[in-house]
Amino acid sequence: MNTKPNNNLANDQKLTKAAYDYYQIGKLESALDNALQSIALNEADDRAQILVATIYHDTGRSNEAIPYFEKAIQNNPNNIPYFRNFSLVLKTLHRYDDALDQLNLALKIEPNNIACINETGLICIEIGDHDNAKKYLSKAHELDPNNKTTLVYLSYHCIKTKLLNEAISFAEQALKIDPEFGQAYFHIGQALILANMFEKGIEYIHLALTKSDENACEKQRSTLMPYLYSDQFSHEKIFEAHKEWANKYLKYESFEKRKNNDLNKKLKIGFVSSNFNTHSISHFLLPILQHHNKEYFEYYCYSGTPKLDEVSELIQNNIDSWQQIYNLSDEEIVTIIKQDNIDILIDLAGHSSSPNHIAVFSHKPAPVTISYLGYPFSTGLKNMDYRITDEHADPTGLTEHIHTEKLIRIKPSFLCYQPPKHDINIEKEIPSSKNNYITFGSFNNLNKLSSTTIELWSIILKSVPNSKLALKSSQTLAGLLKEHIVAQFQTHGVSMDRLHIYNYDSRQTEHLEKYNNIDICLDTYPYNGTTTTFEALWMGIPVITLTGNAHPNRVGNSILQNLELPELIANSPQEYFDIAVELANSKEKIQEYKNHLKDKLMSSVLTDEAQFANNFDELMKDVWRQYCETVN
Repeated sequence: MNTKPNNNLANDQKLTKAAYDYYQIGKLESALDNALQSIALNEADDRAQILVATIYHDTGRSNEAIPYFEKAIQNNPNNIPYFRNFSLVLKTLHRYDDALDQLNLALKIEPNNIACINETGLICIEIGDHDNAKKYLSKAHELDPNNKTTLVYLSYHCIKTKLLNEAISFAEQALKIDPEFGQAYFHIGQALILANMFEKGIEYIHLALTKSDENACEKQRSTLMPYLYSDQFSHEKIFEAHKEWANKYLKYESFEKRKNNDLNKKLKIGFVSSNFNTHSISHFLLPILQHHNKEYFEYYCYSGTPKLDEVSELIQNNIDSWQQIYNLSDEEIVTIIKQDNIDILIDLAGHSSSPNHIAVFSHKPAPVTISYLGYPFSTGLKNMDYRITDEHADPTGLTEHIHTEKLIRIKPSFLCYQPPKHDINIEKEIPSSKNNYITFGSFNNLNKLSSTTIELWSIILKSVPNSKLALKSSQTLAGLLKEHIVAQFQTHGVSMDRLHIYNYDSRQTEHLEKYNNIDICLDTYPYNGTTTTFEALWMGIPVITLTGNAHPNRVGNSILQNLELPELIANSPQEYFDIAVELANSKEKIQEYKNHLKDKLMSSVLTDEAQFANNFDELMKDVWRQYCETVN
């Protein structure tokens, strides 16, 4: 019988303790080194394995953490926190099914574990399984009505299902339990923003940031787009908010210069987006992809798109390389882009989409970086080189001071619209001819209905007898959002019977045919429409726009100037009102637009795909030439 002590186990325990001590004081490299040494001595040391997994995840190496979680669970199969923490890592990698599997294993051991039930409900929300989310979270709430985490998850579920009053109620219940609970303030802020109460919503999110720094980067970033919807902030204030976020949370790197920068090389152009599917940007991206000069360019798409469709396939068929990055960390994405030797990297989302990859650009994975299409403002990144625009949207000298990027302009337009391929019925007669009243319309995102917009529309409706306003959006006008919008119209003397609310159409044919019920479209301010403006014009509907002094409220100006329709462009609220009322009183003019607008659009520079792609190619050559001149 061997009574000699096992020195390996003793050393293993010392190394594991040292690893945890180092971890507690933030010395992650020393902690990792000691934990790995411990595992080498004793493969059954689950505490060392779980620490290695945790450090890998904390340092952006989540995929490397997976085998250590698996081994730790194998060695300690009844440890509930191991299953839950493993599920959290899998969730960050968007491996939702695998994350749910781990939680289900935990719940088989302990069916009433509220933390695991809550996390299961949260993942169900993330994948859009709202019925199961409600089932799990309701069970957790029954087990403990005063669990603040359950309450904020219920609040989040209500936000995702647009039950905004209920979302605020659950968050307020959580605050009664813990008045310092930052997540509850954050969800109230989110709900208020979705109800178009932008200023109050942003205030709540900033309050949340004073309570907790958990996910602070994403929470503060979530205020940037709402700043653009609001009419209460100057563009200078909005710019400062963008810069503050970028400088506070991003790690800036410079590109390591290559030895040879050939001016005449075949350029590798990379596009990064989470919207390479049926999305507004596809109307403007496809002309570039389908008509680019393959002799001089290779196109790469880095897709964070969670759900692919036929548009995704169309995009893939017109590029040289497709890389799915949906479940990758920013660091892993940066590595891939560098390995591909991309010359010019283009962001197509800015701060507008989720998942969002704007942080990838702060690492400067390509010599030249550009912001284009998906965001109508500066990204705030000091090492984003350019933003693409045109002279109508950003006249030289007007907006340079609110950009970290250098503005580069495509002449004559930064947009080229690819119309729908479906056969759409376009009515020849304007609706007011049979209705005997004018129907104004806006199919813009309801978040664009600012106080200024609603006040202007109300004045116009009251000045055009019996006129109505048709609204349509991918958002449902219900609950707190409806209460807020309707109350604003009523404050200005417009009752609900003057408003016609269309439901969302998932099929593009049905969506576009609703334009047949509109006489005149009214653009929003301070955030103009883009795709909806092109849709209306393509359906023969005139669009009246109010122009401001920054890109978000000058896109309508760009579109209409390039169509040679200056009579529809207003430079003041009074002029906007005058154009709308005058046009409403001229059915002959509305009918003339109906007869000719589509043809005018289709024969314009705004739909000349081959010419636009050539203009884009030349712009890419020019920015590469400037880069080569700088480094050579």
